[in-house]
Amino acid sequence: METIDKIILNALQEDFPVDSRPFGVLSQKIQVSEDEIIQRISSMVANKIIRRIGASLNPKAVGLSTTLIGMNVPEERIEAVADIINTYHEVTHNYQRNEDYNLWFTIAAKSAEEMNRIIEEIRKKTGIERIINLPSVKTFKIRVRFDV
Repeated sequence: METIDKIILNALQEDFPVDSRPFGVLSQKIQVSEDEIIQRISSMVANKIIRRIGASLNPKAVGLSTTLIGMNVPEERIEAVADIINTYHEVTHNYQRNEDYNLWFTIAAKSAEEMNRIIEEIRKKTGIERIINLPSVKTFKIRVRFDV
């Protein structure tokens, strides 16, 4: 990854401009053309470095139910299972850990029933049976920023 890509990734996480041309605003801040920023972001999306760009909302405030899911996935299937999970727009985070339950993701859905339906679909599509479902009880807001 080139230095400019790292600069763009950091800029996307800090004060993303609410503007009709946000990448134009970013281009002025980091001294790279708007077209180059768009091209580089498109490349990072294609290479699965960026999964989504969007706001982080308080799920309960907008009527969503949330949960954290842990899965025990055979090492050789991690990428394939993650790809299935990532097809759901309700999945907000998906990451691998070096533990027994090695694939973790969060779901924000319209209801507990919808959330359970999604979990069951993922279970069926992946064939993974060892799943931990940890529904949100209390929200703690932390600031997450990945310094690249």
